[in-house]
Amino acid sequence: MLIIGGISLYNFWQKKKEIHENRQEHLDQVKAELKDFVVFFDNTVSEFEHKLSTQAEYFSDTLVNHIFADTKDIESTDLKELRKVIGMTEDQDIYIVNKKGVIVNTTYEEDLGLDFFSFGEFFVNHFNHVWEVGTFVEDRISLEMSTKRPKKYTYQSTLDKQYVVELGLYDTYSENVVELFTQKLNSIADKYRDIDTISLYFGMDKFINYQGHMLTDEQMQEAKTALENNAEFKKAYVDDGVTRTTLFMQLELDDSALQDDYVIRVKYNNERELELVSAEVKLFGLLLLFIIIPISLLILWRAKVIAKPISILLEKMDVIRGGDLGTKVPVIGNNEVTDLAIHFNDMMAELKQSHDTLEEKVAERTRELVEKNKVIESTHKSIQDSINYSKRLQNAVLPKEAEITAHLAESFVLFRPKDVVSGDFYWFENHEKYDFIAAADCTGHGVPGAMVSFVCNNALNRSLYEFSKLSPENVLQHTREIVIETFSKSGHDIKDGMDIALCRLNKDRDELLFVGANNPLWIIRKNEHLSQKELEDRKTIVGDSYSLIEIKGDKKPIGLHEDMTPFTCHNIPVYEGDTYYLFTDGYADQFGGHKGKKLMYKPFKKLLLDMAEASLENQKQELAHSFDTWMGDYEQVDDVCVIGFRL
Repeated sequence: MLIIGGISLYNFWQKKKEIHENRQEHLDQVKAELKDFVVFFDNTVSEFEHKLSTQAEYFSDTLVNHIFADTKDIESTDLKELRKVIGMTEDQDIYIVNKKGVIVNTTYEEDLGLDFFSFGEFFVNHFNHVWEVGTFVEDRISLEMSTKRPKKYTYQSTLDKQYVVELGLYDTYSENVVELFTQKLNSIADKYRDIDTISLYFGMDKFINYQGHMLTDEQMQEAKTALENNAEFKKAYVDDGVTRTTLFMQLELDDSALQDDYVIRVKYNNERELELVSAEVKLFGLLLLFIIIPISLLILWRAKVIAKPISILLEKMDVIRGGDLGTKVPVIGNNEVTDLAIHFNDMMAELKQSHDTLEEKVAERTRELVEKNKVIESTHKSIQDSINYSKRLQNAVLPKEAEITAHLAESFVLFRPKDVVSGDFYWFENHEKYDFIAAADCTGHGVPGAMVSFVCNNALNRSLYEFSKLSPENVLQHTREIVIETFSKSGHDIKDGMDIALCRLNKDRDELLFVGANNPLWIIRKNEHLSQKELEDRKTIVGDSYSLIEIKGDKKPIGLHEDMTPFTCHNIPVYEGDTYYLFTDGYADQFGGHKGKKLMYKPFKKLLLDMAEASLENQKQELAHSFDTWMGDYEQVDDVCVIGFRL
């Protein structure tokens, strides 16, 4: 049955392939014939066009350089009377186009008020080119949309560049050639049995057709698709109960310059394919009646003979599936099923023996796993206790927010460790007459990052209290020396360290100094307080009432680096209402959103600008909410630390 069905299917596909190959051969013939005729049409029209070009250039020069040298009356001049004066015929039209692309005066009244620019970017670029070159510009003969007559258009800018004088010239000889061209196009389809119509369109933006075969918007898009991709676009549809196919394909013309783009539309019916399907269905029906059905009856009888032993075998298999591996299948008859039952019983005996052995091994391995799990649980508890203790130590080192708000009433700290402990930390100290505040990002995160943060936090405290470094650049300079010295005790060049943004405020709050190691300071400031330099700085984001100013830190960390020069101190002017932000890279580097990408700094800046007038407590809540919303179901990738304070 499979062979017979396969043969029928093979015959069907072979005949269908033959039809498609013949159709492709017809399409190639259509392409070749159209190509030759379009080139002939182009060359013929070119001969007539030379005389029109000479006339148009003369009339255009007369109008631009003499009659409309002064354009004050150009929109009110009686162009029909003027046309007679300069020797133009009624088949030759004048159009005056203003800078907005609108026809403001013309001998062809139907086009008065026509807006070229509304037709798309092509016409905007075209007229701008005419104004730019300032000389005579001509198009090849094309089809006038309203009359469907061939017409040659030329363009020339007035001397003051305020108008374009456009001429449109009909030509009787060209019309005769177009009529012949149309008859030829309509007659090509008569040569082929399955082709209904052949249409030729040209012009990428507005497809023009001499035959009057219009395109719907959908078909115009299909034609553009074929042209842009240089490929065939095929679509089947049902018309009057007959299945037909519309095919668009590009006509490539290297020798023709009359138009830029040509597309052929071929409509053909699929009746031959339907006839083929009908014939194959009839053949298969005969095969079914005289061959397949008798063979099927024979197979059913044979199947019945062996069905009963197989049914018994299936019943026993259900018993075995329930767990009774000792069940045996009765041996019945003397055929293939009999041999199957014998082999099945032998297999079940071996399987039961293997099952008993396996149960003993499973029990032994289970006891081993129980003992190992106890060890793992004990080890895990010890590790977790150590990490929790590290967290308590880190929390003890970090300043309390109440301590910060006691000196900076309007402030917040958003602190989100990735793991239990963090490589990020924030630092605040009130020493003598200064307040020091910083956001730091140490190498790594989790326990390794926390260990580095202890070293760096301790180095900051020593620099301030033990070595009395009060200027922020000296604090970072000495902190770097302490960090390098600490890690050098391992006997290796360890480049662990930290990035940091550090501010120092004096008691009167009229001076703020900033030093950064890789990390910047952001300032939200009212626009009225911006300096000219800040306005011109490309890093400044200017909003409606507030702007964001970015003060870059030095491009080097606290730790071993090829650049060991001193850090730069920035003296920041202080204005009432200024809000300052110190942060690590964890907030901007978080993956999330619909596409799973990084948040990045630009949306971070926009969020802060949008909240410029909000209280610092509301800002903290909004920052936390926006971070959680962006992150969604993604895992937090780094520690997060953001500090804000307002003076």
